[in-house]
Amino acid sequence: MPNACEKKADYVLPLKANQKRTYQDLQHLFEPQLPPNTDVDPQAYQARIFETLHHEAEAHTDTASTLEKAHGYITTRTLTTSTLLNEHLTWPGLAQVYEYRRSENHSKNRI
Repeated sequence: MPNACEKKADYVLPLKANQKRTYQDLQHLFEPQLPPNTDVDPQAYQARIFETLHHEAEAHTDTASTLEKAHGYITTRTLTTSTLLNEHLTWPGLAQVYEYRRSENHSKNRI
């Protein structure tokens, strides 16, 4: 049976921590480390580094978010994609990597 690359199919694969080097590469891409003794907002710093890396490498990145209010909770889901690691990772047919984040906060007013 032909694999997804041979069929020229699109596919999405999760990355597990047992793929140590690749997993760490993705962690460093999506969560750049703050320099020590810095009084900078961590999220703002990470966003700036992420955008700068993509600009310098002429790589593409995109982010989409949704907000859902239900059952007394506000849930935010964010998907961020990047082509920055395409040349670095040895994965046949790799077009982009992604990070999916989900946060849930209890709403004061039940909806």
